[in-house]
Amino acid sequence: MRQSVLLVFSCAVVLMAVCFHNGYPIVTSDSGFYIGSGFEFQLFNNDRPPFYGSFIRHVSLWSTLWLPVFVQSLVIAFLMIRFIRLLRYPEALSPNQVLLSLLVVAAFTPASWIVGQLMPDIFAAALLLSVLLFYYDNVGSTIKISYFIIIVGSVSFHNSHFLIFIVFTTVLLAVAIINREKIYLRKALVLFGLAMTCFVSYAGLYYLNGYGFTLSKGSHVFLMGKLAETGVLKKYLDQNCQYEHYKLCEYKDELPAYAWEFIWADDGAFKKTGGWDSSKQEYDGIIKDVFTNPSYATLFLQKSVISTFRQVTQIQVPNEWLQLRQGSSPARLIERYFEHESGEYLTSLQNTGQLSGELSNRIYFIFFICSTIFIVGFRKDVFTRSTTYRIYLLVIAYLFINAFITATFANVLDRLQNRVSWVLVATNAILIVKYFSRNSRWGTGHRDNM
Repeated sequence: MRQSVLLVFSCAVVLMAVCFHNGYPIVTSDSGFYIGSGFEFQLFNNDRPPFYGSFIRHVSLWSTLWLPVFVQSLVIAFLMIRFIRLLRYPEALSPNQVLLSLLVVAAFTPASWIVGQLMPDIFAAALLLSVLLFYYDNVGSTIKISYFIIIVGSVSFHNSHFLIFIVFTTVLLAVAIINREKIYLRKALVLFGLAMTCFVSYAGLYYLNGYGFTLSKGSHVFLMGKLAETGVLKKYLDQNCQYEHYKLCEYKDELPAYAWEFIWADDGAFKKTGGWDSSKQEYDGIIKDVFTNPSYATLFLQKSVISTFRQVTQIQVPNEWLQLRQGSSPARLIERYFEHESGEYLTSLQNTGQLSGELSNRIYFIFFICSTIFIVGFRKDVFTRSTTYRIYLLVIAYLFINAFITATFANVLDRLQNRVSWVLVATNAILIVKYFSRNSRWGTGHRDNM
């Protein structure tokens, strides 16, 4: 047990390599919201659940933002150790072999970049790993319960995770029914039931408080932004403004090319037509018309499919990370609640313009291509068990589900896909290490309980 705990801590430290290199946890423009929401708790926000903010507040112990990313690293380290053992079963694995596999994952995938961010993005991957482990890992009840807890936490941290979880567990359920596998069918039913319970519980809270059965008070805004990005909104307004006096009609020739620009631009049509507070009635009416008209709905579906395939290819991290210095939302919130870390934050590589992912992206891309070619070319030797092959296909399916949900209802954005795409590359890495170490005398040992 002591050896297992030490292994998890060692792997967590390895996964924090980019954080240590940066000199502080990495932030995005949304990180300020999450820090603020944790200390100024509001259950019903316009666009995001409050639970990741609460995670930051309590895990930080009100003292340092290094603790949330360390706990994130611990969660991923625990899941990855279990995942490595699952893929390499029934081989006996020593801690050295597990650590080697984790080092390869950290070196050749963006995992360290994602886990080191003050963002809920890493929990999209935690959701995938914990579901696969709950489904396939034959372990005792204590570890099973830990998978269950991680699943619930991961789902609650981001709106997209609710939908991704439902679709992914539906796939598991369908596969189990088609293959008539009673054991997996029971597990799939448990996971699907959990997915629906999470969705209904959270949406029900909104409903009971008068916001409708939804995951967000601002869901109509995000969907309208996507309609603007796809060109469906422009077509709709061109054909209907002569019959209906929508506020948006005045701005139909000024609609932006990106959904995020529609929502967040200070001088855009959304802000000029009521913003978050008074746009719902008009937007809901347009959305209903669009999705009940086959012409508009078909066009939106076509654009969604194209966006999904564009999203799947977004496996890189930013070449140049945005500097968020004094006056930015993260800087202001860190100064307010973690004043003693302001200097550390402002002098990090990210905020001095020295944090670059360009070289890393080249390494990741080359490894992804080469490892995929290797896996395909040696698939008979790599996939020595049908379970391993099925897990591999389910990882790919999850990547497409994530791409479809995020590209359809949000944006085509590297951050929304690299948060999960690294798991496929990590799986490649683990299987390749397994292939080359299978007959090696190095590091053989016992399987422990971890």
